[in-house]
Amino acid sequence: MTKKLWFWQACAALSLVLLLLGLYLLLKPVPVTLVINGETREHPTRLREPGLILAEAGIGFHPQDNLTPAPGSRVARGGVITLESARWVQIWEAGELQAEFFTPERIPAQHLLEADIDWTENSRLLYRGEAVNVYDSLPRAAFYLLEIRRPASINGELTHAPTVLSALWEQGVVLTSADDLSADWTQSPAQAASVHVRQAHPVSVIADGVQIDGFSAARTVGGVLADLGLPLQSLDRVFPPLEAAPPEEGMITITRVREAVQLAHIASPYGSTMVPDPETVLDARSLISPGQSGIDVTRTRVVFEDGEEQSTQQEETWQAAAPQDEVVGYGQQVSIRTIDTEYGPLEVYREVTMYATSYHPCAFKDRCSYTTRGGCTLEKGVVAVSAAWYPYMVGQRVYVPGYGIGVICDSGGGIPGRHWIDLGYSDDDYRAWYHWVPVYFLTPVPDTVLWLLP
Repeated sequence: MTKKLWFWQACAALSLVLLLLGLYLLLKPVPVTLVINGETREHPTRLREPGLILAEAGIGFHPQDNLTPAPGSRVARGGVITLESARWVQIWEAGELQAEFFTPERIPAQHLLEADIDWTENSRLLYRGEAVNVYDSLPRAAFYLLEIRRPASINGELTHAPTVLSALWEQGVVLTSADDLSADWTQSPAQAASVHVRQAHPVSVIADGVQIDGFSAARTVGGVLADLGLPLQSLDRVFPPLEAAPPEEGMITITRVREAVQLAHIASPYGSTMVPDPETVLDARSLISPGQSGIDVTRTRVVFEDGEEQSTQQEETWQAAAPQDEVVGYGQQVSIRTIDTEYGPLEVYREVTMYATSYHPCAFKDRCSYTTRGGCTLEKGVVAVSAAWYPYMVGQRVYVPGYGIGVICDSGGGIPGRHWIDLGYSDDDYRAWYHWVPVYFLTPVPDTVLWLLP
């Protein structure tokens, strides 16, 4: 019995030892290999769930990260946990953002696939300004900025340059401000569709007496003038014509044409109208309203070429203002006064300065005339006036200094432009008169007065 008891006691002790050893081995932390974004380290743990193990190790992760084994599974003792963090990806093309997203993938081809962007064989993908293979993994980084460059034709050559200007630079084309570029130099070549460069060439223009030299890529003379900043006025002439190609040799000539309109003002004379004026003394004049000259305007068009007069054309004449006649009043106020004569005081109502001539019956040798128009015998004391005055003055008495008193009883032709009196004589006492004298008309005042002496 004693041996059996010892045996069972020994078995019980051994079982307890094995149990305690198992518990020890079970509870003892076991290192797990953590591969975090390519970096490896050991982490002792009693846990088996990958997410809890990473949390225990102080490593956070995002749901979009790539974790192996997957969260919720178990990791074998001494196993490996791999974590590839998701990164922000932006894909640009021709200066425009095409896609942006969060992904743990590092292969550009996967990025393009995820963004649903077509890829062509001749296209280029740039990362940090360097071309990369779309099927090679990118180096780990916190952010991926990718740029797609599509092939484009510039001057007949394929290019992946980011701008038209850089593409031309690659081809050795140096642009000047005068060159003609068919696209915006800041554009992507793919956006520009097709790009052509027309190099500027030297041009010369003579304008305003000055030669202007410059460069232009224009295909027409009008384009050259625009490039050189030479505006045209509506009448200017250009040789060669504006629509013609610029001359390879020789000059472009601008003839400045200017028209000037000249207005000439010509005064037209005004007339005079006579009206009776009872407030004015007989044989005096009063100005009732002044006259005003008219204005005639003549328009003349003058053409100048380069400052030199070339032609003159009178276009029309019109009356800008009509003349206005002056209105002159002739006196109708009779003023009687007395003068001293060799006959004593005489009353006169009118005094007129007249040119005096004289005549006698046989003034013409071939015939003699003794009877006047009024039936008087021609002798001293009979006087004649012009035929226009005679009907109004026949029978009136006048006094002529140096001649004496006479009666108007005859008429004659008179002297044009002069007030005229012809002093009568007999053949025996005739004396010649050829000078101006005052003639006084004696009272009484006739019923019909010749107010306005013609």
